[in-house]
Amino acid sequence: MKQSTTQKALRAKKVDTLESLVAVCEMESRGFSEEESKQVDALNADIAELDAKIERSESTENNIARMANVGGSAPVDTEVVKAKEHFSLSRAMAGAMGSGLTGVEAEVFQEAQKEARAAGIQLSGNVAIPQSMFTRAVGNPGELSAVSGEGSDFVPTEHKDFIDALQPELMIEKLGATSITGVTGNLDIPRVSAAGVAQWAAAETSASQDSNIATDTVSLSPKRIGAFTTYTKQLLTQGVPSVDRIIADDLGRAIRNAVDAAAFNGAGSSGVPQGIFGETGVNNQGHTNGTTLDADAVIKMLADVAADNGLTGNEKFVLAPAVYAKLATLAQVSNVSPIMLNDLIMGYGVEMSTHLNQNVTKGTSSNNTGQMLFGDFSNLLVCRWTGVDLMVDPYSLGGSAQVKVIANQWLDLAVRHGEHFATISDAIHG
Repeated sequence: MKQSTTQKALRAKKVDTLESLVAVCEMESRGFSEEESKQVDALNADIAELDAKIERSESTENNIARMANVGGSAPVDTEVVKAKEHFSLSRAMAGAMGSGLTGVEAEVFQEAQKEARAAGIQLSGNVAIPQSMFTRAVGNPGELSAVSGEGSDFVPTEHKDFIDALQPELMIEKLGATSITGVTGNLDIPRVSAAGVAQWAAAETSASQDSNIATDTVSLSPKRIGAFTTYTKQLLTQGVPSVDRIIADDLGRAIRNAVDAAAFNGAGSSGVPQGIFGETGVNNQGHTNGTTLDADAVIKMLADVAADNGLTGNEKFVLAPAVYAKLATLAQVSNVSPIMLNDLIMGYGVEMSTHLNQNVTKGTSSNNTGQMLFGDFSNLLVCRWTGVDLMVDPYSLGGSAQVKVIANQWLDLAVRHGEHFATISDAIHG
């Protein structure tokens, strides 16, 4: 049993005793006797001491849980599960347009504000969803109508389902990126940048040599990513549980896509995280007029990572669609042993992503080169400080009976070791 749970139980007993003393005096219409006063003072002191212990214990337990959670699944919180079952995104948005949030929607908003304050971030929206209710991302421009188009499919007579996940899966998380949540303030992760080297002793009594191990840190700090979308007021007022799903999917697309795009090709400036293709230490192939896409180029990607002691066995390939199409037709030897078979290259899984550049000009290769990437994505860190902050604006588009919804989230990306990745930025595919 957690220490904080035991302390809370003891505190509850002392509070019960204190309440009983107060009740007796109130029933007898008298004040505390000298003995009772001493007992009350002692109980109050014990309760105050337990409050401090509970705060320390919970802080310690949360830190342990957070570190155990890096790259893993979040512990199940029954209160969070209950909130997810009863929370309605469309009801929260409708409440923000009218008299305000009530019930579970108000509780979820308060929890999101508390979570953001702990991370040193001030939410500005009138609807918010805490990170504890989900583990991925939100946002995308789009418009839905309750009368016509896609929105009309979500105004049936009766629905009994509810939205289970409020964020769609990031592709980089599907590839195995490490997710970090529950962070407060900036995060520095110690890293061994150069491994120590052991030396053989020249003689029995020779002194051991310095291993020359080198360390530095991987730093992450909150960066805001946002998007907006519009809905008709009628859709929100007619909203049923299934409307929540379409709203969450719609809100999720833009921020999800922006995070995935930054993970691959982020500029590393102007508030955008550094992407893998620009990361220091990554093994990149490139030629003046583009890189010929053949078995030698693919094998070199594996060999480069292996030469840096970066192979783990968990690597995957990610290809621009045009590069994928080209590799699917190539063989290691003419008409023998295809390079890619059953979405495997050299035994490693393959994914396509439109976030990798294609149809790029490189020297004399005009508009026909693209990107491909190989590596262990657990070395890519996705750090989230908050859930999703939503500003529901029923006024700026009020003349057309539409509601503008602006979504914001604070997160960052970083690579632990660039040597775990190999890239080709200019693979010739046409």
